Amino acid sequence: MPWYHGTPDVRPLRENGFSARTEPVRCVRDRAALQAARAHANEEGISALEGHRRLSALEDQFELVPVPVPVFLSRTRATAETYANDRRAFDYQGAEPAVLEIDGVPEAEVTIDAGGETFRGLAWDRIAAGLAAAGDDPERVA
Repeated sequence: MPWYHGTPDVRPLRENGFSARTEPVRCVRDRAALQAARAHANEEGISALEGHRRLSALEDQFELVPVPVPVFLSRTRATAETYANDRRAFDYQGAEPAVLEIDGVPEAEVTIDAGGETFRGLAWDRIAAGLAAAGDDPERVA
């Protein structure tokens, strides 16, 4: 039985396939310090928006880390088609949406119920629940 992958822009997959896919993710260097700062902001009544504004002034506290990008596959073409929408693409004007049929079994199957959210807006608790259900430790990935 084939798997399906829907993409808003097939061009990068034509060039590189699914191998070595990473994205730079902006990470805080000291997670405990960030959590303490957020707790302090909550105690002082500082809004999340103001907290982010203050954090952006501390650029040296962040770094870009290459993070492997997961490949989302579906057993149904209809589900994959929901992701093949050029409006989801970074370069939506030149995007080439496509649904790819993939034969073979993926290395690791994790089911994530996205509840209709977009990939970029996917809440961590939904990802963690899928990892835990597949027998993986969400903290190892976090």
